[in-house]
Amino acid sequence: TTPAQSVQNQCSQGQTAKCCNSLTKTVANLIPVTLGLNCVSLDLLSLLPLGDQCTQSQALACCSSGTQTGLVNLGNVCVPVSL
Repeated sequence: TTPAQSVQNQCSQGQTAKCCNSLTKTVANLIPVTLGLNCVSLDLLSLLPLGDQCTQSQALACCSSGTQTGLVNLGNVCVPVSL
């Protein structure tokens, strides 16, 4: 198991392990959600430690498959992951 796969294993089906520059809590249709901003998917096959894929200032999260549009991932609902 690679370091990124161990994070991916914590994600629900349909979610992807990502490094996000920030996680922002917001309310959508009266439901509190966490949105990931400027997220990149982890390389699940890489043997590099997570610190080499994400910077310390980035947050590890499991995110639904939102699309990247500029710096904001609209529809990229995320759940923070702890190691």
